[in-house]
Amino acid sequence: MLRSLKLYKNKIESSGAETIANSQYTKRLTDINLWGNAVKDQGAIAIAQLKDLASINLGDNEIGDSGAIALAQLNNLTNISIGKNQIGDEGAEALAQLNKLTIVDLGDNKIGNRGVRALVQLDHLSSLSLWGNKLTDTEAEIIANSEHMKTLVSINLGENKIGDGGTIALAQSNYLHN
Repeated sequence: MLRSLKLYKNKIESSGAETIANSQYTKRLTDINLWGNAVKDQGAIAIAQLKDLASINLGDNEIGDSGAIALAQLNNLTNISIGKNQIGDEGAEALAQLNKLTIVDLGDNKIGNRGVRALVQLDHLSSLSLWGNKLTDTEAEIIANSEHMKTLVSINLGENKIGDGGTIALAQSNYLHN
């Protein structure tokens, strides 16, 4: 039975994602990469039926909060990469309930203060990417001051609006020193 499916940078739309999710041959997938397609919220909702998924890449697929909320039902996820979409705080808050996550890429979305506050509660993160979300010093300080970030070994906060204050907070964090 198929365990990994990579169909990135194709022309797959919602109906294609639904076909993948409903196929008898993909029910046991643990890894799927559909980056750079057009599955949108409807396709993400369909993919969320694949309950064995541990790793998912749906970056650049026009997914919003409702798609992220559906993906938050995938309790086995350890790695989620859904950057370059339209996910906001509501979607980030839902994803923050996935306590097995170790790698989170939500770069180039619409995550703000509420979403960051939720994500920093994840206990086992080794990698967090929130580049391109218009985060400020305040969000950088939230990350720097979260005791849950002590397992973090990689953080990407590029292309935001973080200044010296946020940079100092990150550099002097008691929790980001490993």
